[in-house]
Amino acid sequence: MERRTGIIIAVLAGTLMIGMAVVAFFALRTSNAILDEFQRVNNGLESSRSSLEDMFAEGHDLLNSAGCADLATLADSLHFAKEGLKARIDAFKALLNEAPRDDSDIASEVFSTDDRGVHLYLAFHRYFDLAERLSRNDSIDARIAVNADIVCSGSLAAWRMRNFFHAPRVACVAILSKFHSDAAAVEALVMKDLLAQCRASSDKRLRSP
Repeated sequence: MERRTGIIIAVLAGTLMIGMAVVAFFALRTSNAILDEFQRVNNGLESSRSSLEDMFAEGHDLLNSAGCADLATLADSLHFAKEGLKARIDAFKALLNEAPRDDSDIASEVFSTDDRGVHLYLAFHRYFDLAERLSRNDSIDARIAVNADIVCSGSLAAWRMRNFFHAPRVACVAILSKFHSDAAAVEALVMKDLLAQCRASSDKRLRSP
């Protein structure tokens, strides 16, 4: 009886171990699938941001050709701020990408080193504040505010916890790409408003005797 019980226990233990191995296998498969999805999302965000930047360049050329050099200068100021933001994002990503894509500690480490996360957080706030000052359209102002709220709402501690704490490296890279795309979208919105201001100014000049 004892031997039979021992055999049953051994079989059950073996079955349990096999079951745990199967669960672990599928968990790993799921984890890898999620990580692959983060990578796919990141690639899509990079592509969409590139299109937005092309639109900005076209708008800038239109401002200059329409004789609205003053508005083109305003556009340049926002673009300069976005390029500074891009440099910070790229530097953050470069350090993240030194770790395996499932590393969930690297983001917090990069955030803390040399106050890199603090500087990035403040740079986002300065960028969105500048965008709102340049826009004269209430509807566009509201959309800028929505983007700003998505990217950098809350305290620094809350922002860090929400986006960088114990998250896989590939997820943090995708989050930064999303924020970068949001910044590019805001630049395109401001350009849209500057073009509208340029058209209004040109119409006024044409109507002048």
